[in-house]
Amino acid sequence: DPQKPMVTSGIRIGSPAADVRALLGEPTTASATELVYECDECLVTGHETLRFVLEQGNVRTIHVQYWID
Repeated sequence: DPQKPMVTSGIRIGSPAADVRALLGEPTTASATELVYECDECLVTGHETLRFVLEQGNVRTIHVQYWID
């Protein structure tokens, strides 16, 4: 898609929220302060949540949660 920004080095602290969306697509939930990606089929034993906390539109922290039954 020519309208999506090109992400060449991955997502890290300070990356714009637009880079997260360009690399991972639209989040499961989103607000001005976070982007949350949930995957129920990512792991054989459970699911995982990837949460990007945003500050002024840029990634401030990245949280990965693994839920195992």
